[in-house]
Amino acid sequence: MDNEFNNNNVNNTASNGTAIAGMVLGIVSIVFCWLPIVPFILGIVGLILGIKGISKSNKLYQNKGKGMGIAGIICGAIGSILGVIYTIVWVMMIIIGKVAYDEVKNNYNSYKNEYNSYVKYTNYSTESQNKMNKVLNKYIY
Repeated sequence: MDNEFNNNNVNNTASNGTAIAGMVLGIVSIVFCWLPIVPFILGIVGLILGIKGISKSNKLYQNKGKGMGIAGIICGAIGSILGVIYTIVWVMMIIIGKVAYDEVKNNYNSYKNEYNSYVKYTNYSTESQNKMNKVLNKYIY
C-alpha cells in the first residue's frame, strides 16, 4: 500500500515540459506575428510540441499539461496563420514600393529630359541655367 502511494506521489510532481514549451512558442509566435517568416516557424514548432505534450500528458498522473498542450496547438496554429498573412503583406509592400520607386524615377528622368531639351532651344543666360541646374541636381538619385 505504501509503495502505491509513493508511486502516485512521484508521478504527481512530474511536469510536462514539452507542453509548456509548445504553449510558450505558440504565444511568442502570436506576439511576433508582424515579423516575416519567424512566427511561422515558431508556430509550427509550438504546434508540434503541443501535440507531443498532449500525448505525454496522457501518460502522466491526472493528465498534467494537457491544457498547456492544447493552448500550444491553438496558439501555434494562430501564430503560423498570422505569420503567413503578414509575410504576404510584407512581400506585397516591397513589390508596391519597388513599382512606385520605378515610376517616380521614370517621371523624374522624363521631366529632366524635357527640361534639358527646353533649355537647349531657348536662350537662357548661363547664370540662370546654373541656378536651375543647382535645383535639379538636388533631386538626382
